[in-house]
Amino acid sequence: MPPAGKYAYSVFYSNENKTIFLNEKDIIVRYKGKVPSVILFLHILFMFVAMLFSNYTGIISLLKSDASYKWALVSVITLIFGGFFLGPLMQKYAFNVYWSGFPFGYDLTDNKTLISFLLWLIAIIFYRKNKNTKWFLIASILTLIVYLIPHSIYGSELDFSTGQIKYG
Repeated sequence: MPPAGKYAYSVFYSNENKTIFLNEKDIIVRYKGKVPSVILFLHILFMFVAMLFSNYTGIISLLKSDASYKWALVSVITLIFGGFFLGPLMQKYAFNVYWSGFPFGYDLTDNKTLISFLLWLIAIIFYRKNKNTKWFLIASILTLIVYLIPHSIYGSELDFSTGQIKYG
């Protein structure tokens, strides 16, 4: 199966009288290109570390600590490296496109990364104007909500009728 191709499986038992489905929903298998292990590992590592630092920044912002600004910057740097450097490399290897989120498509994973980055950027700008750490708490909570959205929804999909990959 080429990258972005999908198969839907349904497991069932059937006899002359009836058919019993063993799974309520189809099982979807999505194929991708070969991503080098080091890129995959580092991408996952940096995205999880970015979430860890985001949570930490939110927690220490409750203490109104000046250190929260430093940790906000660390959160953004790890997010940039994991999401905007390694993420597009993953996309290129897996689906032959560097970015399929806004403004080029609707890939939710790319858009989640963009939203998280914008939240942190706004929080840092507002913090620098009024030194109120509540912006980091807001950014960390909203980032956590963004991370709770399942990965790879509205991702790349092969159109079997045309043979072309639709991105988002």
